[in-house]
Amino acid sequence: MYKRLDEYIAHLSRNKSPNTIRNYEPQITKFLKWIEGNGYMVEPFELDQEIYLDYIDYLKLKHSAAKTVHSYMTSVYGFLNFLHRKGYISKMPFMDSKEMNEYLPIIQKKKVRSLSQAQLKNMLFAVQGDTLRELVIRLFYDTGFRVSELVSLKVSDIDVDFDRIIVNTRGKGKGGMSKERAVRLTRKTYDLVKKMVNERGFESEYVLASFKTKKPFTTRRIDQIIKEVAESVGIEDITTHMFRKSIATQLLENGMPIEYVSKYLGHASVTTTIQNYTDIDRSIHDKFDEFHTSL
Repeated sequence: MYKRLDEYIAHLSRNKSPNTIRNYEPQITKFLKWIEGNGYMVEPFELDQEIYLDYIDYLKLKHSAAKTVHSYMTSVYGFLNFLHRKGYISKMPFMDSKEMNEYLPIIQKKKVRSLSQAQLKNMLFAVQGDTLRELVIRLFYDTGFRVSELVSLKVSDIDVDFDRIIVNTRGKGKGGMSKERAVRLTRKTYDLVKKMVNERGFESEYVLASFKTKKPFTTRRIDQIIKEVAESVGIEDITTHMFRKSIATQLLENGMPIEYVSKYLGHASVTTTIQNYTDIDRSIHDKFDEFHTSL
């Protein structure tokens, strides 16, 4: 079965991101070791559903977070589906992933965490005169970028079409494949981009590049910058993803149809936007352009 796992990982590498593979492989390996330790590693590998339910119970005891149990079983189910398609096993333990999910713990939906206009203003006030930090904050809020998209942003990705400044970005898509979308920059943000590029004193195709290494910033460094600025104005437990949720919340509250918001964020499904980015408890703010002008 470990050879089958190697084959599956090789298969995944064709269309899954390295991060996904780094999660799948140890999770499936843990499952195989549990199977082996309980004497279920047999040929042919035809195990009753009860054995998989026992493994789910084991995961529930081992991990308190429901998301972790779901993550492990998603990995295992994908592996079993591969084995079934290849003819290595003759049947699946569950009719489909939906049936399997009925045995998994319920993931409680968390309240959307986003930044208020006052918090954004405080962060921008704290970084006045610091081109890098102000640019990072404004880029996040203008575009709804994931941090991986931010560090990958190139100067050539920005197009100026009269009064519209458009960024063409490639983000996370279905099956780990790159998904393209176009987002807007405000004039203030674009002016900071030009200032950054003109004043840094070295050539780089990337908008955000380290003065020390001359290479693009890492996602870890961007996380650190955001946390440092947030802590300086009393904002705790901030994540870069909160900017993405903030722009989604603002656009929805200002009347933009959710289908457009979903497309702006690069979601594969409107359902993702509804489940993760709507917050009906927030008050109505100014319109998008008016909001950015006030910052």
